[in-house]
Amino acid sequence: MKVSVVMSVYNADRYVKGSVESILGQTFSDLEFIIINDGSTDGSGEILSSFHDPRIKLIHQKNQGLIRSLNTGVRMARGEYIARQDADDLSLPERIEKQVAFLDTHKNVALVGTASVHMTEYGKDVKVYRLPLSDEEIKKALINNDIPINHGSMMCRRKVLEEAGCYREKLDLVEDYDLYFRIGENHVMANLEEPLYKSRVHSSSVCAVNRFEINRRYELVRKLAEERRVKGKDSLADMTEADIDKFLKTGLPVWSFDKRRTLARNRLFLAEGLYLTRSFTGALSKLGLSIMTWPFSLRAWVLLLKLFVAWAVPQKSKDA
Repeated sequence: MKVSVVMSVYNADRYVKGSVESILGQTFSDLEFIIINDGSTDGSGEILSSFHDPRIKLIHQKNQGLIRSLNTGVRMARGEYIARQDADDLSLPERIEKQVAFLDTHKNVALVGTASVHMTEYGKDVKVYRLPLSDEEIKKALINNDIPINHGSMMCRRKVLEEAGCYREKLDLVEDYDLYFRIGENHVMANLEEPLYKSRVHSSSVCAVNRFEINRRYELVRKLAEERRVKGKDSLADMTEADIDKFLKTGLPVWSFDKRRTLARNRLFLAEGLYLTRSFTGALSKLGLSIMTWPFSLRAWVLLLKLFVAWAVPQKSKDA
């Protein structure tokens, strides 16, 4: 078995059928598709059970959360490579084939993602989202508080993922960020320039709703990375939930420039998501707060210009 695709599903009945079909329709066929239905209470379970492809290994379980579900899928995997797929996203037909070819050719690379197309919740393509390509650029982006690899598009060598200890449950919301740090400390990472993955952007997504909490947890991940650099190991295993909560509350001083800049970036992120889904009034509200908090972001002013253009130029059609 060459590739194991792992997907966790929780209440995604609006999108999961298309997501599953995008993997089953890949030009690369030597794969297994491990799907964890993580206690969905909508129609996701019934939709998943309606597929009868022998490559699918479907597990129905009580809700345990994304990290435990992904780790369950990784433990079940038999493939040389493990690929991720999010339940509300789509993989373009040649995604798996091209990532396999890249890893087969570049033996020194442990993990590869791809550029992606952002689409609205209705599936309308909005923009191509480019990511750093080289290992050096990816690691520089990590240090600068960015996610340089689209988690849903990731393909990793199974041995590397297992050696890294997979995902760490105490780092909910930033499990991918932490994983990239740990793998990157000993291995090379890369992105394909071609957009082979389609990410759905909507205001209720985990990243949008929890953006401020995510940024606070980035600080914790970087602290743990620094501990490993200095001491060879970090203290996460010894930290209680109370220890983590205490760090998160004190990690960013309330009146520091870092705090203001981080808060502004959170609001800008929400504004960009609302803009992509054509919720222009909501986007302007969040963007105004972002600019008032930190007026020195060129990205924020560019978005303001885009909003003015969107209002000034009539749209020919609306999302179906």
